[in-house]
Amino acid sequence: MKSAERGRRSLERLYHFQCPHCAKWWSIADADEAQTRWFCPWCGLPSEYALLVEAPAKREEGQSHEP
Repeated sequence: MKSAERGRRSLERLYHFQCPHCAKWWSIADADEAQTRWFCPWCGLPSEYALLVEAPAKREEGQSHEP
């Protein structure tokens, strides 16, 4: 059997925000984690945002990312 071609993959970190003024969601890729003040692209108002860190989901025994 012929071996599969090697592809490429990359990791992108997305930060999701919900505006406290208009309640709409928006996202930014690879944002500066130290920045806490952001302007909502929907309503234009500034807000302070804390970074919430969630624990990674646990994989079930025997589960793998490999095909």
